[in-house]
Amino acid sequence: MMRRISMAEIIEEGVLKKKVGDTYQSIDYSISYLDISHIDEMMKLKEQVMDRIENPEVFVSASKEVILEDVLRSDKGVAIGVFSEGQLIAYHTLKFSSKIIEKMVNKLDISEEDMDKVVYLQSTVVHPDFRGNALQIKTLRIILDLTVEKRYKHVTATISPYNYYSLKNILSNGITIRDILTLGGNYEEKKRFIMYKDLTLENKKEYQDVIAIPYQEINNHIEVLKKGYIGFDIVKTNEGYDIIYGEGK
Repeated sequence: MMRRISMAEIIEEGVLKKKVGDTYQSIDYSISYLDISHIDEMMKLKEQVMDRIENPEVFVSASKEVILEDVLRSDKGVAIGVFSEGQLIAYHTLKFSSKIIEKMVNKLDISEEDMDKVVYLQSTVVHPDFRGNALQIKTLRIILDLTVEKRYKHVTATISPYNYYSLKNILSNGITIRDILTLGGNYEEKKRFIMYKDLTLENKKEYQDVIAIPYQEINNHIEVLKKGYIGFDIVKTNEGYDIIYGEGK
């Protein structure tokens, strides 16, 4: 049974660490749903993150118009936010309907009858002073619980091969690498892993013929993905990190 979401509902409360100079302070936080009234706070936080990002390759920013039309208005999506000291310090957006979902369906060979059962994890934005609190994982798990509650079957996402922390967080929740997408338009041909999870499957998949590929070797990733391998884990190395692939049993 579906239920209507109250935007003022507090989903979770707790204590986290805030970086202040070279030390950390413990402060309270709460997580709740966002609506149109929060759009300016979301844009301000996004700009704060972009101003301090080291590698522009890892983050593609959705515009104010896109978030308003594809997430916050009508039933096209959902956004949840993390608040502390009266400020928005993180948010996670989810789409139920958009052109990117149509691309995911085509790339992943999802049946047309399941088109309205696909969701797209759009973006996670966390203020730099609050990194290290697993806020992406906290918000992702809330989002995944919501998709199950709403009876969606398929979770999709796109993540840069150069974004270690997002890849680690997504893969740790059983959302695996299935393909590579080249972003067009204003995104300057950036590469993105297509991530996927079938929510109807309860058992964790087992893999054989396991191989490791350094994250920056894009052509090798393309080659093994074309052969049907699935990226299911990530491992730190002296040179950076490897993506772990295997053939599903």
